[in-house]
Amino acid sequence: MSWYERFFLFGGGPAIAIPAALLLLVLIIAWQDRRTRKRAARGLCTRCGYDLTGNVSGTCPECGKSR
Repeated sequence: MSWYERFFLFGGGPAIAIPAALLLLVLIIAWQDRRTRKRAARGLCTRCGYDLTGNVSGTCPECGKSR
C-alpha cells in the first residue's frame, strides 16, 4: 500500500474534511449575513423578504418578525 493510499484511508480524510466543512460553514454564514444586509437596505423584511414599504407597525405581516 502506497503512502497516499494510507493517508486517505487512515487519517487524511478527517484532515481534509474538517477544514472543508468549516470553510463551508463560514461561507454559509457570510452569505446569510450579506442577504440580511441587502434586504434591510432595500426596505424588506430581513427574514422573509416581504416588502415593508409603508409599514408603520414595525412588524412584518408575512412572518411576524419585528424590526
